[in-house]
Amino acid sequence: AISTEARLKYLEIGKGLTYWSPTINMARDPRWGRNEETYGEDPHLTSRLGVAFVKGLQGDHPTYLKTVATIKHFVANNEENNRFSSSSQIPTKQLYEYYFPAYEACVKEANAQSVMTAYNAFNGVPPSGSHWLLDDVLRKEWGFDGFVVSDCGAIGVMNWQHRVVNSLEEAAALGVNSGCDLECGTTYKEKLVQAVEQGLISEAAIDRALTRVLTARFKLGEFDPMELVPYNHYDKKLLAGKKFAELAYEAAVKSVVLLKNDALLPLNKEKIKSVAVVGPFADYNYLGGYSGQPPYSVSLLKGVKELIGKKGKVTYLNGMGTSADSIAQVVKGADIVLVALGSDEKMARENHDMPSIYLPEEQEKLLKEIYQVNPRIVLVFHTGNPLTSEWADTHIPAIMQAWYPGQEAGRALANLLFGNANPSGKLPMTIYKTEEQLPDILDFDMWKGRTYRYMKGEPLYGFGHGLSYTSFEFDNIQGNDTLQSDAILQCSVELSNSGQLAGEEVVQVYVSRENTPVYTYPLKKLVAFKKVKLASGEKKKVDFTIAPRELSVWEDGKWRMLSGKYTLFIGSGQPGLAKGITKGFEVKIR
Repeated sequence: AISTEARLKYLEIGKGLTYWSPTINMARDPRWGRNEETYGEDPHLTSRLGVAFVKGLQGDHPTYLKTVATIKHFVANNEENNRFSSSSQIPTKQLYEYYFPAYEACVKEANAQSVMTAYNAFNGVPPSGSHWLLDDVLRKEWGFDGFVVSDCGAIGVMNWQHRVVNSLEEAAALGVNSGCDLECGTTYKEKLVQAVEQGLISEAAIDRALTRVLTARFKLGEFDPMELVPYNHYDKKLLAGKKFAELAYEAAVKSVVLLKNDALLPLNKEKIKSVAVVGPFADYNYLGGYSGQPPYSVSLLKGVKELIGKKGKVTYLNGMGTSADSIAQVVKGADIVLVALGSDEKMARENHDMPSIYLPEEQEKLLKEIYQVNPRIVLVFHTGNPLTSEWADTHIPAIMQAWYPGQEAGRALANLLFGNANPSGKLPMTIYKTEEQLPDILDFDMWKGRTYRYMKGEPLYGFGHGLSYTSFEFDNIQGNDTLQSDAILQCSVELSNSGQLAGEEVVQVYVSRENTPVYTYPLKKLVAFKKVKLASGEKKKVDFTIAPRELSVWEDGKWRMLSGKYTLFIGSGQPGLAKGITKGFEVKIR
């Protein structure tokens, strides 16, 4: 849908066809300002969603690209406040096991045609000037055949901030010679000719970069007659039309995560006669950074009003800076209070990390004031970064993590709240209890307890968590008892819907290795998942085929499986925090 609309904008106004998306950096720290752009903290999850997104953007024609997908920001770009001067110190093993997998998958499986380099250095080397990263790894190891583009100004930053070169001419030469073919910025334009004259770079190197960039434009069909390119013939009515609006609604419904529900949800439309919708995000549907402008946007307030219609009373209050008496007047006596809190670009965005993981004090104060008057509350979080409130977790009966659900947000949320849709989303990142559970944001060492893979404490809500209005049971786990080091792991589980409603469950498969330190193998790691839809009372066998690579570690310059005893867990979330079933197996080296 996105690439179809991109083609229509190309035809309508000549908008370019190279899209700087998806962002497949790992969300290793909840304070990172650009977490909203990512697919979460897990490399396997990010690789699966990234591959699907790239394929959708680029299309499946044997000759022409629909658009060019640019996977970014390569690599280890996870903090904003110091991104132009910082260096991410990362062991090579962690690069391959955590920071690289999504990029490798998007190159090998989806044939991504563009890669964007990051601002930050890693291990003292800026990516735009790393021959090892852009040539040895990206092109030679992974077989990348597209073009590399710098983040905006990143070539100049190698001189101004990282100080790895002494002039902009040297920066331009280093970039092209290392494999950064195109620059967002002016350094190449202004300094490459002088770099040639100074003997810093050959014209042949520039020709190579130019060929890579122009090849992508030829693949897009930019130089061919319009009628020859199949992607130039879409119906103009598709642009911001009904079909894609329905898709936006579906995406919103499926992305919402039900964090907590003490038998309050779903709400009964027949019994609920009065609803108070309160909070700074109640009538403010923030769409997120870099978002386009849709023809309409439905807030939570509007969605609830549309659903209830004239059958009930809906009152609204922003609530920020409002007196306790005014708050009490709105929420007192309401059958239910929907409290919409969260964050927007004022708290976290590009070039600005979130200062704290905690729900802002003034928002928590509002929540407590409402609770004193009417505790029948559903808390709805509109955030790009997960926010933490242990008080809310203890006191509020129902909590939804809505993220930024797009133009259909309010309609999707209203239908979820009132049971016309059943929540099925799962958390793609950990919601921590306290900031004490997090290392410094500039510390990129995953082994110090980052993400569910290495965390030893208890989170507020774990990666993979997400509730439903129905209940699911896991039985009869099957799988290999013994596995040779290069063999595929076959496993299955019997999933049944034991509740009263139809629903979807994301069946998650995790593997852990017994008695192993984290610097050798993660405490647990996701290796597969499937979303399964079941009617009430329905039962289904769910099969998984897990490649050796998913079970392997990076050691001595290659991927290999370690011998020993492992535990397989299949369930509704991660082991130790969710319902599921386990089985042991052993890996033996041939």
